[in-house]
Amino acid sequence: MSQSEKNDYIKFRSLPKSFMTICGLWYYENSSLFYRIIPYKQIAICATIAFGMLKYIYENHSNLAIVIKCLSLATGYLFVIFKVMCFTLNKEDLNNLQKALDPYLEETLKGFKISKFILKNVSIFKYITKVHTVIIIFTSLFYVCIPLFLIFYVNHHHINVTHYPGLYQTSYLWARPAKGLGYQIQYLFEVFGAYTLAAMLLKKSHDQILKQ
Repeated sequence: MSQSEKNDYIKFRSLPKSFMTICGLWYYENSSLFYRIIPYKQIAICATIAFGMLKYIYENHSNLAIVIKCLSLATGYLFVIFKVMCFTLNKEDLNNLQKALDPYLEETLKGFKISKFILKNVSIFKYITKVHTVIIIFTSLFYVCIPLFLIFYVNHHHINVTHYPGLYQTSYLWARPAKGLGYQIQYLFEVFGAYTLAAMLLKKSHDQILKQ
């Protein structure tokens, strides 16, 4: 076992911590109040978006295309809510478990035969993870930027529209702002939800690859 292979594997294992930190789900003893309330913001935003999608589905249940599109996204947000709640309630226990298991991993990697087995083809999984991460990030960015592209297009060509497009097809309890500051706030609201969804998908996919 080379030191570089060992370092690659350790870095590969540390990726879930990065994703969880971004979402405010990794336990830190001296974390700030802002960091601690991030998961609750995510739950509130994702629940609002999911409810808006389900309400929109109910109002347009005769349109199969809308139902399929919105239901898939709503299911994704419900999954995120469930997972964020689980991590939030158990993140201290998960952190303690991680600390307890890390010494055993370090000790295991010292053995040549077992370390060779563990680190075998680790570079393949590492590149798969990188490619998958890039795909999710660029797909999310493209999806988030679609309304911006459309707004730029209509303004550039001086097309008069009554409503700017939203990020999702939703029906909230409030009226969707057509333009202006209200539209910008709601757009950022939905972008934060998309960012949370993408981060949790990355975390889930990385966990599945790591278990292989």
